Amino acid sequence: MHDLFSVRGKTVLVTGGSRGIGLMIAQGFVAAGAHVIISSRKAETCAAVAEELSAHGRCEAIPADLGHDEGARGLAAAVRDRVDQLHVLVNNAGATWGAPLENYPESAFDKLWAINVKAAFRLTTELLPALRAAAGPDDPARVINIGSVDGLRVPAMEVYAYSATKAAAQLRRTHTKLRPAQTRKPPAAMRTGGFRRGCQLDVRRRPIGTTSSPYAKSSISFPTFACRRLSLTSDSASRIVSTSACRC
Repeated sequence: MHDLFSVRGKTVLVTGGSRGIGLMIAQGFVAAGAHVIISSRKAETCAAVAEELSAHGRCEAIPADLGHDEGARGLAAAVRDRVDQLHVLVNNAGATWGAPLENYPESAFDKLWAINVKAAFRLTTELLPALRAAAGPDDPARVINIGSVDGLRVPAMEVYAYSATKAAAQLRRTHTKLRPAQTRKPPAAMRTGGFRRGCQLDVRRRPIGTTSSPYAKSSISFPTFACRRLSLTSDSASRIVSTSACRC
């Protein structure tokens, strides 16, 4: 049973892995024995978080700015230089932008389209050789895209570019899952949303803990969130082709 849910020895890339949801995911994989590579725009923070996580397992940092195509291609090239196989790609990096309707800038759409939509697609395509190399008939490679329920509903806040790009990312995921032969595993989407600062809530609306890392964006616990990602990448999920989990 332990081996069925094990990710020990697998190589995992988590974008936006230095804080918040990405940090929770990275913590979970490191604790479970995976070789984790985290990436974020701020090089010093990325290196510091990787050093902190390395006290509990194997973690390294590759800083990258995914706000432009060269950044995504550069990150993929750096990953391929370090590892021959990539078992799990977690496209978590994202951005948001809020402003009143009459003042909402065009630059917000440009920035969020580049990060929330294009970067995840480009990373996936550029890392296909490493994903294919890691994939086996009974243990396929995985691509996990972190989305948002704001891509499925109208948000209460004025985040027009955010909701539009998250909706686009959801449709892109649905489209790419029709090409399972690329990684022997269609991308799995874990849509997240509705987190309150200070706690993560279960279905009964009760706090379940806090993070201990000083780099966490907010004090949200990672056990439930990380375990869902671990379950998607272990042998137990080798026959699952797509799944979604909304946090509201």
